[in-house]
Amino acid sequence: MAILLRGARILIVDDDVNTVEALQSLLEDEGYQVETASSGAAALARLGAATFDLLLTDLHLPDLDGVSLAQQAQAATGCAVLLMTGSVRVQDGAGFAYVMKPLDVEILLVRLDELLARRATPALAAPREPRT
Repeated sequence: MAILLRGARILIVDDDVNTVEALQSLLEDEGYQVETASSGAAALARLGAATFDLLLTDLHLPDLDGVSLAQQAQAATGCAVLLMTGSVRVQDGAGFAYVMKPLDVEILLVRLDELLARRATPALAAPREPRT
């Protein structure tokens, strides 16, 4: 059974506006609180201003690579990280979890659940309703 963290906060970082909008809509429909950023610098500013449970970032950003962003985010906040990449070879993932683009919604949701469950407190965790 999958777990949904009620109120879990996710920061989506991608310079592709369509990807960001689609992910924001999907994850908000799934019950997550979502904020977005279109660059590494904007993401770091948001991470400094608010608390997030998970950073969902593209591997290739215009100003900062996703691995560097992930490393800085984890060092500063301890949030979970999920990288998105269209690269067939994910050699520079530095041990972070990743999903391949184009994104498969079910795989994305499972990976989010796995990462967020590690951070879960019993008061936040609840069974996820099956997608219809």
